[in-house]
Amino acid sequence: VSRQPEAARAVVSRLAASAQPVLRDAAQLGQQIAAGFANGRAEAQARWAIEMLAKLGAVAALADAGSPFAGVYAQSRLGGVRVDQFGAVDLGAPNEAVLLDRAYQG
Repeated sequence: VSRQPEAARAVVSRLAASAQPVLRDAAQLGQQIAAGFANGRAEAQARWAIEMLAKLGAVAALADAGSPFAGVYAQSRLGGVRVDQFGAVDLGAPNEAVLLDRAYQG
C-alpha cells in the first residue's frame, strides 16, 4: 500500500464500485479506507483499514457473483451495528432458514 498508493486506491475504488449495489455506503467506506492508507498514521490504522478492506472485498465478491445473500452479509458486517461475533446478527427468519437448509444439505 505504501509503495504503490495509486494502485491501492484503484483496487479499493473498484471493490467499492462492485459492492455499491448491495451496500449503499460503499463509496464512502472506500474513501475512508483509502484515506486511512494515505495519511501519515497508516500503520496505526492498518488493522482497521485491512479489516474493512477484507469485508468490502467479500461484499464485492458476493455482489459480483450474484449471491442473494450479498446484501445481508453487507448489512451484517458493514451496516452500522458493530457485532464481531459469528452468529450474533439477526439475518431475518427467511434468510436464516435458507442458510440453515444450505448448511445442512451435505
